[in-house]
Amino acid sequence: MKINNSGILRQVQAPLMIFILVLVVLTTFLSTLIVLRLSSQSAMRQASNQAEMAAEKLDDYKAARLLVDYWVDHSADFEPVYDRDAIDDLEREFRHMHPDLASLKDVTEEEFAALSEEDKDSYAHLALGKLTQEFDEIKQVFGPKWLFAFVMKDDDLFFLVTGAKEDELRVSQGGDLFELGTRMKLSESIYPNLRAMLNNSARYSRDEYYSDIDREFGEAGSWIPVMSDGEIIAVIGASKSYKDMFRDWIPAVIAIDILIIVVFAYLEIWIVSLLKKRIINPVSFEKSTILAYMDTKDTVSTVEKLKSIETNNEIESLADSFSQMIEEIERYVENIRQITAESERIGAELNVAAQIQEDMLPNVFPPYPDRTEFDIYASMSPAKEIGGDFYDFFFTDEDQLVLVIGDVSGKGVPAALIMAISKNVVRNLAYAYGSPEEILTSANKALCDGNEESMFVTLWIGIVDVRTGHVVSANAGHEHPAVRRADALYELDIYDHDMPIGIMPDLPPFGKREFDLSPGDSIFVYTDGVPDAVNTEEVFFGTDRMLDVLNTDPGAGCEDVINNMRSGIAEFSSGAERFDDITMLSFTYYGERK
Repeated sequence: MKINNSGILRQVQAPLMIFILVLVVLTTFLSTLIVLRLSSQSAMRQASNQAEMAAEKLDDYKAARLLVDYWVDHSADFEPVYDRDAIDDLEREFRHMHPDLASLKDVTEEEFAALSEEDKDSYAHLALGKLTQEFDEIKQVFGPKWLFAFVMKDDDLFFLVTGAKEDELRVSQGGDLFELGTRMKLSESIYPNLRAMLNNSARYSRDEYYSDIDREFGEAGSWIPVMSDGEIIAVIGASKSYKDMFRDWIPAVIAIDILIIVVFAYLEIWIVSLLKKRIINPVSFEKSTILAYMDTKDTVSTVEKLKSIETNNEIESLADSFSQMIEEIERYVENIRQITAESERIGAELNVAAQIQEDMLPNVFPPYPDRTEFDIYASMSPAKEIGGDFYDFFFTDEDQLVLVIGDVSGKGVPAALIMAISKNVVRNLAYAYGSPEEILTSANKALCDGNEESMFVTLWIGIVDVRTGHVVSANAGHEHPAVRRADALYELDIYDHDMPIGIMPDLPPFGKREFDLSPGDSIFVYTDGVPDAVNTEEVFFGTDRMLDVLNTDPGAGCEDVINNMRSGIAEFSSGAERFDDITMLSFTYYGERK
């Protein structure tokens, strides 16, 4: 029989070409992205170095704090001197008048304060001129796009000095570069690190710097505080265009891309040739034999042809498998038909059960749009179609909000049934009893009745008085909640747990834990599916990583807290199979309604 393998070869070659083309595009994209990132990082380092050099120039003046105050206070009638000859003349005149003073930068605050008003003005003009010359030299030699010093005045950036190249002019010279007295609003949307530094100036030291990336203009900016007596007296800013640096790399990127295309083209030719010799021809023979069998149903002839294939690899094993399949195909088809029908029925029933379980839990957010005392968000993600975790929240009166999260032992349908019973039992008992420990005691007795499988439930219940922020909670063998105080970080609230419920009817009395929430405080409760999530190396996510994710954005809203944790677990797991349900509830207290 003549074998026509041209169609098979095309089918193999087309996806291979697409795959290689995708690899080329991805490699090109990644190389471009890497170069762009390297350019932005290099620009940021250069901007930081140049800002550091400029900061040292101002910091060298022992009377820098008083100079800055003088420049700001007299900016309205202060005319900066930019001409080098004029600055030199001013320096000779000042030194002639004060031969006993040290070098200009060594003039102390006491010496500056002792000067007459006229001499202070001369020294301030001379220092600003010298500082401007030094900024100009840094900008001329190292080429930052912007180099300036400023202070904050009335929530505006108040500029002191700006570096300029030889071909650049300042405002008073007919150009557009800022100079002493220029004000600019600090936009809410740009330079977040600069804003953070200015809003928390007491936290920063002279040895620190802070950088921002302005992607709109393709610049990397760096901000360095100049300190005096633990306070920021001025900020030095420098920016560097990383887009210009990236353009310098474009020829190298293009050369690399061309090399990659050539390598992959040769790789495709070699792979196609190898596939044709080792795989396509034998597979084509198997294909033609099977097609003939479909027409003739000649089992003996077909099996003989398939057994004649000797490749000493998986293709020969495949031919043997085809031989066995031909002999049993009718039985297999019938079995598969029955199994498929049963699987579809079970799958449909599980889908309905999953929807019912989802509808049992509060899933409309915000649940109380008219209540402004708090924010709340929760989610439950079962490991299988249905799970044993649950959460709940509801008001028992105008001010008492009950928060519940639980985890039933086991998985699948049995756990889901106990979960439904537990949720309804806890909710009904919450209306009858005023304290969480009484709810747990009664719920334990109810769940022990008829629990032949000895399935237990871990529960955390918290009752929040949304008017005062007072919380009364009880914990039946559940995970430690994470609590965040306003403007602080999340921490685990670790204390001794009581026994899970459902194990035995006569448990020791449940304890309670009381604490108060202030406006801005948050609670994050969860089931063991969060810390017990594993990655492909079977390493647990753990509570330390959980706290790291929470504290990446500690002030996030409740929904963002849940979404951040989902993303953190997904990134950590990296596709590893999940064995446990994941349920989370986030609550933030805002205080009594206005």
